[in-house]
Amino acid sequence: MDGTATVGDSFGMNGDPFGPRFYLNGYFGDAPGWTGSSYQADLYYPWHVVPGRSVFLGVMQAAVDDYGKGYFNGGIGYREYFPDQQRVLGAFGWVDWDNTNAAGWLRFGGTLESLGKYLEMRANWYVLADQGAATVSQGFTGNPFFQGNNIVLNQRTVTEDAFDGFDLEFGGRLPFLGRYGVKGYVGPYYLHSDSTGGAWGVQGRVNVAVTDNCQVNVNVQNDNVFNTTAFVNVSLMLPDGVPTKWFKPQSIADMLGNMVI
Repeated sequence: MDGTATVGDSFGMNGDPFGPRFYLNGYFGDAPGWTGSSYQADLYYPWHVVPGRSVFLGVMQAAVDDYGKGYFNGGIGYREYFPDQQRVLGAFGWVDWDNTNAAGWLRFGGTLESLGKYLEMRANWYVLADQGAATVSQGFTGNPFFQGNNIVLNQRTVTEDAFDGFDLEFGGRLPFLGRYGVKGYVGPYYLHSDSTGGAWGVQGRVNVAVTDNCQVNVNVQNDNVFNTTAFVNVSLMLPDGVPTKWFKPQSIADMLGNMVI
């Protein structure tokens, strides 16, 4: 197997080599579990099984937020294109390390994808390696006082909880707007913490293919823990030269090399 291969037009893709892809991502806003902006770099390295039909992808991601803290992600997955059904199926496994809060958190996850012309489905799940809360600070507050024959001090402990859970997403090209590269998605998600408990939420996303190497996502989420949050993601794929398509839908076969959502 080789890191690059020519993808034939008979599979609906262009004739350019499908080699390593580098993505730059900006996230601006808030989401369940994080606030503020972050900036992420992604490397997707392909090992083609049948060029234009099936591929293994190695993924490395690293990011930094406005406070100078980072998170890291590594994974490997497999995608296959079925031309008769005009659909791409994919599966990925992940390892995450999030150091953007007071404590660092290790998490394992997985992704399943079914991507078609009019309907796309994605499922993500993630499990914490350590389900317990992390102690951020601990100290005495106020003045000592008598309680019976004892001298009592109040102690204040601040802890930090991380969440695991899963999310589902269903959607595709929007009526009338789909021909201009606009898609819409909606789905539920579930958050779990041993300390805080569980909470269901609903999320929505609008994706706009501005060019063939630049996409914009607008995301809105609502749950009982973080209430309503929203953020914008701008994604730029490199190296891809000068854009050749503006506000046009992507072919199904081209989704073989897409960034995982």
